[in-house]
Amino acid sequence: MDVNLEPAALDQFQRSLERCLADPTFTSRFYARFVLSSDEIAALFAETDIAKQGVVLKRSLYLVMRAARGLEDGLEHLERIAESHSARGLGIEPRHYAHWLDTLIAVMRETDPAYEPALEVLWREVFGHCVAQMIAASGR
Repeated sequence: MDVNLEPAALDQFQRSLERCLADPTFTSRFYARFVLSSDEIAALFAETDIAKQGVVLKRSLYLVMRAARGLEDGLEHLERIAESHSARGLGIEPRHYAHWLDTLIAVMRETDPAYEPALEVLWREVFGHCVAQMIAASGR
């Protein structure tokens, strides 16, 4: 994943992510909002154990941070989730990722006690690259 951020910016992003993930309500807030963001997304999560999915999300976000730093475990994780979310897997459409990213940013604003607008830019940069890579890998 080619994020093109300076190490200091990646450090700032990582600290923000860690603050958010330390909030015990982060994933439940995320899924409460995300499921309500569209009828299609609600249908995709109708049979999902949200508590278990929250654990998966935390791990995935951490690995995306590692991918942004060019670390192999993070890069491999992105490849795996791109495949699992593709038309051959879960059938996630590219339009769903905009809801995902907007929801993630909204919950970050609420849960990072050190929130400032510059953090939103960093999150959009890092997770925007992640989303672009997943869409490209899915062949859509």
